[in-house]
Amino acid sequence: MSNSNQLKYYLPLILGYCLLSVLTYFILYYFGFVEHLPDSSTLKSGDAGFYFSIKEKGYEYSTEHAGNVGFFPLFAYWWRFTHLGFVGISILNGLIFLFSLSWLCSFLKPDKILLGFFMASPYMIFMYVPLSESIFFLFCVGILYGLINENWKYVFFGVLLASMTRATFLFFIPAFVGMTLMSQPIDKILNWTTWKNILGNYLLPCLLGVSAVILFQYFQTGKWFAYFEVQSRVWGRSFHWPVFPFGYNTPYWNLNGSYISFWIGMFTALIGLKLLLDWFRKKDILRQVKNYELFSIIFICMSLVSVVFFNAIWMWNPELGYSSTHFTGINRYIHSSVFFLVILTYFFRVNKLSAVQYLGIFIFTNLVWFCFDLEYFKHIQRYLVFGIPMIVITALGLYHAFRRKILGYALIFASLILQSILYSYFLGHVQLD
Repeated sequence: MSNSNQLKYYLPLILGYCLLSVLTYFILYYFGFVEHLPDSSTLKSGDAGFYFSIKEKGYEYSTEHAGNVGFFPLFAYWWRFTHLGFVGISILNGLIFLFSLSWLCSFLKPDKILLGFFMASPYMIFMYVPLSESIFFLFCVGILYGLINENWKYVFFGVLLASMTRATFLFFIPAFVGMTLMSQPIDKILNWTTWKNILGNYLLPCLLGVSAVILFQYFQTGKWFAYFEVQSRVWGRSFHWPVFPFGYNTPYWNLNGSYISFWIGMFTALIGLKLLLDWFRKKDILRQVKNYELFSIIFICMSLVSVVFFNAIWMWNPELGYSSTHFTGINRYIHSSVFFLVILTYFFRVNKLSAVQYLGIFIFTNLVWFCFDLEYFKHIQRYLVFGIPMIVITALGLYHAFRRKILGYALIFASLILQSILYSYFLGHVQLD
């Protein structure tokens, strides 16, 4: 099927899912299950306020408070160019996301239920609010298109623009290096031709993009590396060894969603570790995984590394009497990402696993919960804190094993409900990162 025919196939599905999510939200609002509707006051939530201040006044650096230099400029100035308000830019962001997703589906060709899992992801709400996720998503689709079709212009300009949009472009660097090196035998790791390709096609646009950001902020604030200084001083984002148990002061449903996001990151890291060990054992990695899938796996792994090793240690635990790692950021890094859909298609492309492998995933899942409660196994009530994530993960495992459509649709519907609840949280100025 050609790309144009693929687009005709996926576009009604995408629009249908979008319409269903909107309808679900308004039904829940009508019956009082969610409290807020989007408008200029409710959409000015969280980081949207910082982007709005950049749009209106440019960068302002301060040693006494956060200022607004802790954000990359491209989205804010794109917003200024459009002359739109909070509602208008949210609608435009949604349209950009739908266009980008349609383009992605035309060459990635995901299963329709997997596409439903992705669109119904609770944190896909970040695509419909005044944040930079939507245009970053577009640029990442361009990168994937370039990788799959070996069109390096798309890769170059996708990376260049993405690196002026969000600091998560930094995850591209290890992802490109790892993808390129692991796509060939380990004994060619020092091959100059390989490194010339890495430097010219991948790292150069990263360097150009971040240099533009640094210079742009310097000319407006007079402060070199203002973004990185503020992120470290104000938000506590610098290297720390993780302190367990991780914490997150957030409402019940967002906390459960965050547990699932963290599990996805850990499970992806497990896959990445296996691939790395196979590469060290001189196996042909590209027989197991495509190059863009390998890139996506490493990107998600680096998202996890960022949360575990570079997040603030300011979550006070009264039971233990010390502060621990605050695992915010995991939701925006993983769910509202092109690479999450790639991971889904990769995992569900794998044939049914053995009973021992499914049991291994169950044991692995229970070990992950130690990150959030070092003694959760001591009482059933502490274990049941992870009940909802366990139900979701088990349901995904059952769908992977049996491919029952009714189970897939049930997961999509349940996720749409949670998506509506979290969107209402966002409109109520609750941090959902």
